[in-house]
Amino acid sequence: GKGKTKLSHLQLSNNEWGLLEEIKPILQWFKIASKRVSASARPLLHTVIPIIDTLTDNLLKVCSDWSKSPQTRAGAAKAIAVLNKYYSKTDDSIMYKAAMIMHPRYKMKYFKDAKWEQSWINMAKTSTQEFFATHYLNKVEQQEAPSVTRAPQVFYSLFIIV
Repeated sequence: GKGKTKLSHLQLSNNEWGLLEEIKPILQWFKIASKRVSASARPLLHTVIPIIDTLTDNLLKVCSDWSKSPQTRAGAAKAIAVLNKYYSKTDDSIMYKAAMIMHPRYKMKYFKDAKWEQSWINMAKTSTQEFFATHYLNKVEQQEAPSVTRAPQVFYSLFIIV
C-alpha cells in the first residue's frame, strides 16, 4: 500500500545490514563492559581501568584490521578517542588507582603487566601511600586493638587436619 512506499526509503540496504553485522561484536564488548561496571550496588572502581584498557586494545585491533570496512575502522578510532577522554578522568581521583593497588588480584602487577611507564607506576604508588597516610593511618593508630578471646576447644578441633 501507500504507507509502505513512504517508509521504503528507510529500509536498510544489504550493505548496511553487513555493516551492522560487522559492528555487532564491538557493541557486545561495550554491553559486557557496561554490565560489569554497573552490576553491583557498590562502585567497582578496581575494574574501571582494566575495562577501559581491554576495550581500547580490542578497538586498536579493529582499527588495524584491513578486512573491516572503513566505516567500522573509523568508528573504532572515534570510540578510542572517547575512551581516552574518560580514561584521563581517572587521573582526577586517586581512588581508581588506589582501588587497584589495594585489590589482591591486581596490586602493582597490573600496571607493570600493562606496561605503564615506571614514572606513572611510581606516581600511583606514592599517591596511594600519601592518601592512606593522610586519611587512614591516624585513625588506625588511634583505635585500640580488639580483645582476643580464646576459641572453644571444640571449634578449634574442626581445623585440625588428621
